[in-house]
Order: sequence, then C-alpha cells, then structure tokens
Amino acid sequence: MRSVRRLAALLLVSLLLLVVGCQQKAQKPAVSPTSSPTTSPTASSTTSASNFVMGTGIYPDNDPPVPAKAARFSDPSFSTPLQRITDKKDGYLGPGIENEYSKMDPANSDGTLLMLRGNTAAYYLYDPVKCKLLRKVSAFDECEFTEPEPRWSRADPKLFYYICDTELRGYDTSTNESTVIHDFKKEFPTAAYVTTRSEGDASLDRRYWCCFMVEGKGDKLMGVICFDRDENQVVGHKSGGFPDSLNWVGMSMSGQWCIIGYEDKAIYTQVFSRDFQTTVKLPEGSAGHGDAALTAGGRDVYVYQNVRNDYICMADMATGAETRLVHIPFEVNPDIGMHVSGNCAATPGWALISTYGAEEAPPDKTHSWMDNQLFMLELSEAPGSGGSPTRSPTRRRARPVRRIIMRRPSRRWTPAAPGCSGVRTGAISRRTIQTRTRRCCPPAGSRRCRNSSVTEGGAAVSGGSSSFF
Repeated sequence: MRSVRRLAALLLVSLLLLVVGCQQKAQKPAVSPTSSPTTSPTASSTTSASNFVMGTGIYPDNDPPVPAKAARFSDPSFSTPLQRITDKKDGYLGPGIENEYSKMDPANSDGTLLMLRGNTAAYYLYDPVKCKLLRKVSAFDECEFTEPEPRWSRADPKLFYYICDTELRGYDTSTNESTVIHDFKKEFPTAAYVTTRSEGDASLDRRYWCCFMVEGKGDKLMGVICFDRDENQVVGHKSGGFPDSLNWVGMSMSGQWCIIGYEDKAIYTQVFSRDFQTTVKLPEGSAGHGDAALTAGGRDVYVYQNVRNDYICMADMATGAETRLVHIPFEVNPDIGMHVSGNCAATPGWALISTYGAEEAPPDKTHSWMDNQLFMLELSEAPGSGGSPTRSPTRRRARPVRRIIMRRPSRRWTPAAPGCSGVRTGAISRRTIQTRTRRCCPPAGSRRCRNSSVTEGGAAVSGGSSSFF
C-alpha cells in the first residue's frame, strides 16, 4: 500500500524561487550541450520555439555556490533567472521549508504572496518581492485531522481556501480572518474530515471541488463528493464501486471531471463527470505521477508517466485516448523519477516535467538528457512536428522540449533533493512539493517505478514538482 506520510526531517539548506513564467523568453544557453539537441520545431502555442532552448541535448552539470538571500543569478546552461527567497534565519520551525506538493500553487494570483510549508507541518506566508517571511498561518492550528491543503483564489490575490476537518473555509490574508464556506457534516453527519489526500486541486476558477468523505471510526471511506462552491451544494456523490483503494482525488481544470487515482491494484486513473454518472477509464499505466492540464485548444487532459510503456503521455479526459509525448530513456539510466505540472493555464498546451534521481548514475549506467531536469513539454497529438504521435522509441523526430528552466543544483544545496514545478499564471509557479515514502513499483509486472526514492539521513525521500530548492 502506498503510504502518504509526512517526513519532518528533510534537510534543506535553502529555498530558491524560479522567477520564470510560462511566457518567459529564455536566452540561448551559455553552455553548449555535449551532444547536439534535435532541431527545434515550430511550436503550436503562441510563443515561438525559437525563443527557447529546444531539444534533448545533454548539458554539463553545474555547481554554482549557494547564493545569499535575495541574490539574483542565472542558470549557466539555460540562462533562467533565479532568486533565493528564504533562509533558515527567517525563523520558520524545522530544518527546512518548501511548498506543499507538486500539484498546487505556492503563489497567489498576482505573485505577491507565497504559501510555504515548513518541515514541522506549519505553513508560512512569504513576500517574494522583499524575500521576507511575513507570519505563520495560525488559522490551521485548530484543524485536527487533515492537512489544510491551502489553495489560492484565482480572482482575489488576498484570498485562499483550505480544509479544516469537515469544513471548506476561506481565509483573507489582509484581515487574517477565516470564514466557513460549507460544513459537509450537513450532508454527512458522521464524517470526521474531508481531504484530497494532498494531491488534488479544485477547478481553475475554484468553483468545483472533488474530495474524499471519511468517517471518524477507523477512517472508513464514506465516498467521494463533488462540491459546487457557487451553488453551495454537493452536486455528485459516489459511495462505492471503486476498483481499488483510493489514493487521491481532484478536479480537472475546467471543472468538468473528477479525477480519482488508486493505490496498487488498479494501474490506471479514472475520471468521472461531476454527478458521477459518466466514467472514463484512462489507459493502463496511467497510475504514474501525473497532473491535469489543458491543451492549446482548451481540452482537459491528464499528463502522466505511463508505467507500462515508459513514455510521458497525455490522455483526453472525455475519451480516454492516449497520446505518447516523449520517451523516458530508462535504457540509458533506470533511475529517473518524475513529477508533472499542468498548471500553465495562461499559455495552455504545455506541461512542466520535473525529474530527479541519484546524483550519481547507477553502476554501468550514465546520466541521460532527462536526468535531474525541469523542462516544458508540448501537449499535442504530434508535438512540434505536425505528424503522427511517436509510436516507437527508435523513431527519430524533433523533440517538443523547451529547456527553459535549469538543471537541478548539487546535493550540497539540497541534501535531500526535491522535485520541480509548473507555472499557471505566467508569473510564479503553481506547483508544490511534498516528501513522502511510497512503495516504489506497481504490481503485475510493471517494469518501471512510479516514484523513485533516495535515502538521505535515514529518511526515504521522493521528489514533488516545485520550483523551490
């Protein structure tokens, strides 16, 4: 069973913010790749591919010194502008601080506030402009059972929503006051708490929310609900008939679909209409790390590591049809873990991929172009080429990869290296990181691990998707 436990001993040296948005125009790399990248295609999105470092060339590792707080610098390979935001001297509790997990925005809608999670599970508000810790969010202290799962409003930069046991609440950062939006005990009197298991998100407009309902005695699952915040009512409820134990739930960006991820028996993900009357089974292998995203045409897709065919794929939520996007080079290095961020809603049609693994390649292996990288991947039926989707890993084509972010810094920056992040608003990243221990490989003969882990200081650590280090 894939456990979801918090690790309070993650040793992070510092936290860095990638100040890069989806529409950031990266300069040409300062360092040439050791092997030539493929010719960059014409991107189908609104930004020309010529403004980005494209392809799958292998760039040398860089090991810059740890910068001072508030210092600005650039990644030497991809010229990505970076700035260090936090420092242990800020006064947060625990050895480190990070964002919550790979599928949530640490930043508010205008980039003036960050919500970060310390390793003791306390949350803090930061001013990313002044690189200043503002305060601990004490409103979460009264919530007994679950993570608060804070989610910023897209319309109001001062407002975020969070879960407190069975209640959905709103919090105004200008007044430091919370308001109860809905208490689900109204519909489910014996419920102890609601949760997405820290991996779900609401719809982009924050209208629709998909959550577990859990009874107090023995953490018994009471079902999955879809809540309409505008109408203040539950619009869908499914109490059983699931193919496996539930691991997480969340909404698609449009709010049309409720996404359910399972534990170990079901090696696939399912999506349901808001009333749970329509079910779409996504392809076998879609149980790998993934995220909801939008295509350039506005269709809901799920982007994921397919643990059956070793591709990063996307599946149309309305039809379940799968498109292979890029091959994962496990034949070069089997130690590639990854997370996906689909939150580039300001420029749909792209996802950000975070990869992580051991600093040194396994014996008799070398690092591949994908190792320890953050890169953008085009979401289209034939990315960047206008032809058919790639069906064979040996078929040569131009890779739809924007190398606009950075290679992960060395372990002396982050003794237990986290993952990477995506961007939604075109200002600051949406995605987050959460440390967790999990069973690595799914059953039934799957060849690849869903979530590679490394051991640092006696703690098993896996990456999330975040632009923080």
